[in-house]
Amino acid sequence: GPKAFPAESSFWVGSDGKKLFVAIRSETPPAGIRQRAMPRASNNAAGTSDDNAEIVIIPDMQAEKLKILHSIINNRGALYSQGSTGGAPGPWRGNWQAKGSVKDGFWDFEAAIPLADLDIAPGRMPKEMGIRICRTWTQLAGNLPLQSSWESAKAVFASRDFIPVITWDENAPVVQHLQL
Repeated sequence: GPKAFPAESSFWVGSDGKKLFVAIRSETPPAGIRQRAMPRASNNAAGTSDDNAEIVIIPDMQAEKLKILHSIINNRGALYSQGSTGGAPGPWRGNWQAKGSVKDGFWDFEAAIPLADLDIAPGRMPKEMGIRICRTWTQLAGNLPLQSSWESAKAVFASRDFIPVITWDENAPVVQHLQL
């Protein structure tokens, strides 16, 4: 039967050498997902109040001036994003392609961003990339926002020391990690 608190999500990350791909699958609350904000050319902070995917990327964990890119995307593709380099905040948008669907009690969300938008040159994938993926729920526990996330422990949200790290190796086999 249905869970009293169905805030579990599955997360996938991959790359084809041109784009970074992120996918999330989660159950939906009985009322479905909240998706009011619509996409627009500029940042849309209203999407932060919808059910959304929140993605923090540190493209190169070894970079001298650490770049932290933060995006929040709802089911319709409404995007709020910001970035910083070396601790100095600055505008960053990223050309995200995103698509979500709700079917049979599940929300499936997929997003892709060109590696060039992360300042990763073709054929120059960094050895380690930090990435935190969260699924924000807006209609559970008295409509307070809650998150399920891809991380081993709750910690400082956008920090080199605590963000989950992916190691890229073109010669490695494809692996599916089912649980942290």
